[in-house]
Amino acid sequence: MQQPALVVSDLSFSYPDKSDVLRDVSLEILPGERVGLIGPNGAGKTTLFLAICGVLKPNAGEIVLFGKPVTNGNFRPEIGMVFQNSDDQLFCPSTRDDVAFGPQNLGLSKEDVAARVTESLTTTGALELADRPPHHLSGGEKRMVSIAGVLAMRPRMVV
Repeated sequence: MQQPALVVSDLSFSYPDKSDVLRDVSLEILPGERVGLIGPNGAGKTTLFLAICGVLKPNAGEIVLFGKPVTNGNFRPEIGMVFQNSDDQLFCPSTRDDVAFGPQNLGLSKEDVAARVTESLTTTGALELADRPPHHLSGGEKRMVSIAGVLAMRPRMVV
């Protein structure tokens, strides 16, 4: 049997001003599986994703990503998160610079960074946007560039 890519067990989380945003959430995702999480605003979707990425520390429960426990504040390159609002993710003078930001911070060579930028912009259909400022892009174009920025990091899972 295949080892799960992600296991969330009995996860609970509450913000100081709200009780039980997440209560006893459990799920298992296998490698290659595509899962959609839907629900109304305020249901806890983003909170769950932030906990999975190690940004938020759950009040209870456990998260295991590719066989290793997720701990708050520890960078896990296996997972990439596309922000809900692309404007929160795009901050460089050009889309090329935005997509290159992550790989550059991994200390990759200029050639490797350039290859990842071209590959991820091509994958998302946004290569022709490479030299445009992000603030001149449409909402959909910003979303594609945001996804390209995450893909350039070559994560094993994207949320």
